[in-house]
Amino acid sequence: MKKEFTRSTAKAFKSLANSGYDLTEAVADIADNSVDALRKVQRPDDGKNISIQVEKAPDSDQISRVVIADNGVGMDEVTLREACRYGSEDHNDPSRLGEFGLGLNTAGTSIGPRMTVLSRMDNNSHEFRSWDLDEWDQNQTPEEYEFDQMDQTQEELFKEYVPGNVGTVIIIENINDNQPAANSARSTLKRNLSRIFRRVMEEEDINIRIGSVELAPGSLESSDILTSSPSNPDGWMDLEDDNGATVASFRVIHGTGTESRAQGFEWIRNHRSLLTKVSYVSSHGLFGRKERWLTSGIFVEVDGDADFYRNFFPDMNFRKTSPTPGEVLKEMLGKQVIPFVDT
Repeated sequence: MKKEFTRSTAKAFKSLANSGYDLTEAVADIADNSVDALRKVQRPDDGKNISIQVEKAPDSDQISRVVIADNGVGMDEVTLREACRYGSEDHNDPSRLGEFGLGLNTAGTSIGPRMTVLSRMDNNSHEFRSWDLDEWDQNQTPEEYEFDQMDQTQEELFKEYVPGNVGTVIIIENINDNQPAANSARSTLKRNLSRIFRRVMEEEDINIRIGSVELAPGSLESSDILTSSPSNPDGWMDLEDDNGATVASFRVIHGTGTESRAQGFEWIRNHRSLLTKVSYVSSHGLFGRKERWLTSGIFVEVDGDADFYRNFFPDMNFRKTSPTPGEVLKEMLGKQVIPFVDT
């Protein structure tokens, strides 16, 4: 498979990759695609699994490669080609977590410039793409860049990471110097991804592993759920507009002392938290100055079409790394949350 690239094109891709991703954000962005693929699975007996491996070099603790694998539906040749294209236009399903076309490539190459994608659907042959931004950057003039061809080694590698032989494997190599040491990276990913995908794991029975460790949904220990009741122990309540129509669900918690995981505003779309760090602390004007406000957290969860929520909350920032509520949502929350907090 050939595609035309130029030196300036490669530099542009590298600039995108260096636009502020940290390891948690990059891996979570790629894992979003795995969650989307697992939601389409019609093989209930196989389980729904995402495996994330952070491998280190034999003579140091530096990361040698990162592997993200899933046993989702896989991709055919056309779908894989589009998925591997920077600025993909294949985002016509607004309910997808990985709805933005720059996700896979930008996130992957922020970890390392060499990426390999292996995928297989039921009753299909294996599909394969591999490329290296460092090789592209050496091109002095426009030329045809040829993707590597899959061989027996890659096929065996695929089977190693996807025992059922249906799904997708993404391998990132030549790790950038700014990435943390392997042991530190694993610890950080375990802590943060258990929070980001807490609701995915709780509600959809999707299993996520970091190395050999299966993640448990991140808890909010040391916190009281202020909206809970005997009939509603989880504390999720309907968030209604002025006409009484339900537009989202919300939950309010109160942390003990300075419990950082119980502070601020958290937006959850289709079970995926848009926050990427458990230490995220920001009130965004939702809280007053009382201590009980400053140690409280408001969680808002929505399902379905992202375009609907963009229209309903036009002034809200929906970026995965730093969502902010906007005045429309603040006003709505103010009316329905204060009774639970200011008591």
